[in-house]
Amino acid sequence: MHVSRFGVVMAVALGALAGGCASDASESDAPPDEGPVETGDVDDERAPPGSDEFAVTFTGQQITMNARAELQVNEGERDVHLTVTGRTPGTDVIVIDLTFDGLENVFGTHTVQFSLPDGGPHDANGSLGGEWYYSQSGQATLDLSADGRTDGQFEIGLARADEDGQQAEPFEFKPTTESAPLLITFSVPWVLSCHSHLAGHGILQPGGDFCDELDLDGEQPEPVPSEQAYP
Repeated sequence: MHVSRFGVVMAVALGALAGGCASDASESDAPPDEGPVETGDVDDERAPPGSDEFAVTFTGQQITMNARAELQVNEGERDVHLTVTGRTPGTDVIVIDLTFDGLENVFGTHTVQFSLPDGGPHDANGSLGGEWYYSQSGQATLDLSADGRTDGQFEIGLARADEDGQQAEPFEFKPTTESAPLLITFSVPWVLSCHSHLAGHGILQPGGDFCDELDLDGEQPEPVPSEQAYP
């Protein structure tokens, strides 16, 4: 069964929301109330360089979020994804997915352009203030190092998902005339998520020989093409 990259990213977002609401679900079967975006003073002092930082401003209002960055490497797949997920203690979550052509092109300084989901290699989507949004424009400048950190800034123009359109199958992403600005300044560690082919089977497993041989600072192991990894 084919699962689109957007579907995977949406699953991450929904998983983050579910994790944040697990304690509420045990008390009631009703979904949690959708609260407003958590805001603060935009002029608050930010974290000094080198410390963990994920400063989010949405439509001029600051949102306090925790962040997780994950570098996803799969044996036999050329694309390498950097997924950055930010979420509040409530229901707000934003998932940013950047795609790089090969592990050898991941580390260093990059300037990338955002597009509609599934319309290019870099996109974002999530729930903010009880509304679903997805990227339609913008850019990011970031530095990704092999020692486990990524720093930079996202400037993304978000489109609000049309409620009527959400009922259509398949979902159609459309640009909108109005764009909600999302600004994120970040300096966070990333973790590696690596999967190898399970010998004799057409599935990927966490870890494995390919991942054990992965050297992020030097030469990489030769991956087995997916069509040759199993009969």
